[in-house]
Amino acid sequence: MSGSSSSGGGGGGFGSPDPGTNCQQLRFVATVQSPQPDAVAALAVGDVLNVVLVAGTGTTPSVIEVQRADGTTVGALIDHVTELLRCLQDGFQFVAEVLEISGGAVRVRVRAQ
Repeated sequence: MSGSSSSGGGGGGFGSPDPGTNCQQLRFVATVQSPQPDAVAALAVGDVLNVVLVAGTGTTPSVIEVQRADGTTVGALIDHVTELLRCLQDGFQFVAEVLEISGGAVRVRVRAQ
């Protein structure tokens, strides 16, 4: 499995996608960034969220979000961004299973669907 890569700070675009990751085998545990309090309040351990690439427009960068089935944004992922970006752009679908909720912090296990 490839090492972790993450973008720093609260924004910015993604670098060049990683050509070497086996998308079907990509799995990692991450903390959801910029969690949305109302969405987090409705979560339970074991919930499965969708991992979605939200394309930026103009000067707004693209973001990899975790969303509930109804499309409500829970937060964003910044771990393994390079690998995940390439896999999502290649048509792979990912889910994020909620492992732990502590206050507003949410830890998830990301895997290909």
